[in-house]
Amino acid sequence: MSATEARKGTILTVGLSPEPAVYSLQQIKPDFAAFICTRESATTLDKVWEVISLPQSHVWQREIEDAPDQIGRLVHEFYNAFLWLRDDCKVQPQQIQIDPTLGRKWMSAGVTMIASYLGLSMSYTDVRFKDNKPDPTTMRFIPLGNAYDQTGFLEAEKARELFNRYEFSAASEVFERLRPTLSTSADLYAGLAQLARTLHRWELFEHYDRSLHEDFNRAFNHLDRSAYSGAVPHGFAEFLAETRRLADAVEEVTIARKPCLIATVDLLLNAERRVNQGRYDDATARSYRALESMSQLYLATRFHLATSNPDYRQLTQAQREAIVAQGLSQPAKIALEEGWRLLWALRDESAQEVMEQRKDGKLYNKFQGVLDDRNNSILAHGWNPVGGERARRMVGRLKDVLVKAEGDPARGLMARLEPPALPSFWGAN
Repeated sequence: MSATEARKGTILTVGLSPEPAVYSLQQIKPDFAAFICTRESATTLDKVWEVISLPQSHVWQREIEDAPDQIGRLVHEFYNAFLWLRDDCKVQPQQIQIDPTLGRKWMSAGVTMIASYLGLSMSYTDVRFKDNKPDPTTMRFIPLGNAYDQTGFLEAEKARELFNRYEFSAASEVFERLRPTLSTSADLYAGLAQLARTLHRWELFEHYDRSLHEDFNRAFNHLDRSAYSGAVPHGFAEFLAETRRLADAVEEVTIARKPCLIATVDLLLNAERRVNQGRYDDATARSYRALESMSQLYLATRFHLATSNPDYRQLTQAQREAIVAQGLSQPAKIALEEGWRLLWALRDESAQEVMEQRKDGKLYNKFQGVLDDRNNSILAHGWNPVGGERARRMVGRLKDVLVKAEGDPARGLMARLEPPALPSFWGAN
């Protein structure tokens, strides 16, 4: 066999009648064959070899007990046969043909399950019986094709659920496993795998370090090819358009000079997704940073104060006196609490939503409770987990503050930076 010639393989269960097995082998014409039989059907193979002959090194054989509760053992041995064909015999999976109908009924059920899971092509031998024996003159070999070409959407539905829960890394792994032979479906799943991987990088804030533009484009190259085929779910065109909108917004975050409104919104929505996943400590840490980012934004854009190295000479004499009147210093670096206290002293409207002055004249941060949660959490300085209600409340209050301060621009950015829901594959052809 030449190196360029495709090697063909098969995995067959063996029943008590040799004729269907012989007929199936004659149709498949394998170069390598694996057989799973029972003690009772092992002698059937002797009759098979009277008609079909393969070199002994091209044959793999295992015997299992003839009992329905051995279906797990059957699946295990089938997978061993698959590994033998793929790894030892160098048969490509797309060149492995399965006939699940030759053994006992429970064996056929097990073979169909594992062959479908592996995405192997299946055919079956249809035959009529005469006098309780298969009639060779009625045999037909009927192809079923690759099960994943027809039912891969079942596994894709699992990936879709992960995707819509923002579990992008897990979703990409499932989409990556789907390898249908139909090019339209292959492009769809490959594109969704690439898209999910890119969104995972976005969740990890990699877009603050480098552009994800090319990563998104690799996904769109696949998805565009599949967009007009019958393999895509209903509503996919709208999903693709919304994903492009998101990709453009992520790129804006990357190139924007920070602090800025779009980066603050991006950070806050990241926190909200962590709440939806039940990752409350992560959500609180991100919320804390978002609240700090808001103070940095307003100090920079409204008062020209860079929080990492503030130059208070940018302020007017009256503004500096207002800071002193509040008993505030002029810190060399401005952290979250100092930032909002400075904004209060400078009479910035946004500070009214975050700070309040009590009857004793002292300033109090309205977020102090959840800020303490963050400071005492495992991700900061303590050992206490953050509760879901507290994390959810902080994100909600921060969104309210941002919308009150920025209005429609904030609402628009929140819409642009929201990942679209992937539609159900049940609507695909």
